[in-house]
Amino acid sequence: MKPLAVLFASFALFALYALLFRPKLGLGELIRWALGCMFLFTALGHFIYPQGMSAMIPDMIPYRTTLVLLSGLLEIGFGLFLLSGYHKKIVGWAILVFLVLSLPLNIYAAQHQIDYTTGNTDGPGLTYLWFRIPLQLFFMVLIFYANIKTPKGVKLG
Repeated sequence: MKPLAVLFASFALFALYALLFRPKLGLGELIRWALGCMFLFTALGHFIYPQGMSAMIPDMIPYRTTLVLLSGLLEIGFGLFLLSGYHKKIVGWAILVFLVLSLPLNIYAAQHQIDYTTGNTDGPGLTYLWFRIPLQLFFMVLIFYANIKTPKGVKLG
């Protein structure tokens, strides 16, 4: 999955930066920066594939494309706040709520085999959930650790 690759790659780059130039940088900050990059990356999909992503929302919900675009803007905001470190706890809780609320949409899309890029029903299907649900929980644990728990004393150097 692309967001996970972006998360790990950006974390590795930030960790290398910290080891070379800022050895006292905390692990929580590195995780926040990597998550910020990941959210900025995932926000792109909302603007590149708005029609396909709107198919992930049940028909009974109005203004589906508008909701996709608004959630993309929200993810940009999350990414920028994560990168800046401002209002860590408030942003952390907001992201946790967002991730909990978006999980049913991922379940719906998997049940209906929605391909988020095209909106067609030839997507990965229910087997995708065996990866997506643990991944969502992993993101939630990282958000909690880096934003809400506010770890102290875990340094790279």
